[in-house]
Amino acid sequence: MSTTRYTSAGGLVLGVLVCFALGISSFVRSGQDASMAATQRTATAQVTKTNRTRIDSSGHSQSTLSCDYRFTVDGVLFAGSGCPVLDPNESIRQRLLDGLTGAHQFSATVYYDPNDPSTNSLTEFAARSGYDNKMGILLIGLGIILLVLVALGMLMSNNQNTSVPARAAAPDAPAPVPEGSSPGEQQFLEDLDHSLRSAENPDHSSTN
Repeated sequence: MSTTRYTSAGGLVLGVLVCFALGISSFVRSGQDASMAATQRTATAQVTKTNRTRIDSSGHSQSTLSCDYRFTVDGVLFAGSGCPVLDPNESIRQRLLDGLTGAHQFSATVYYDPNDPSTNSLTEFAARSGYDNKMGILLIGLGIILLVLVALGMLMSNNQNTSVPARAAAPDAPAPVPEGSSPGEQQFLEDLDHSLRSAENPDHSSTN
């Protein structure tokens, strides 16, 4: 197998491992979010949305929404970050799309774990669980596809390697029969010559 093929196979194997690792991680988060969805509490958070603009390598500007929020539970202040892109009612997302320039503040419902309010989100944990589960399925599926490609590549490489000894052994094969002759004809001539020699010396064996 050439160096290029080794590099391609190594990249595919690495892709398989990454996809499986991320997929398993998504399934774990989905289970955790599903557990918190059953006990989640809500509070009102003050959200500050900031639209950050950056210039990419090609010179184009890209805008990124950033959401930071604060809320209080039993007199204790907690903070979080992350825009609610999974809001099922689209109400908060529409607020995010309003006035993309500069900071924009509004109130929103925050969902938190009553045992640890620092675990919180502007998206319901049930919706997060469903999203993580879908991502896990997609990643595992992609990993399986890459694994099949690796197996096919190894199979094709083995087939090519087994054909090389067969071609190398070709020079050891019997030399080709000269044109105009055949092995049967050569054997017939040799037998005929031997018979004629025996007929010319019928007492050869007895004299010896």
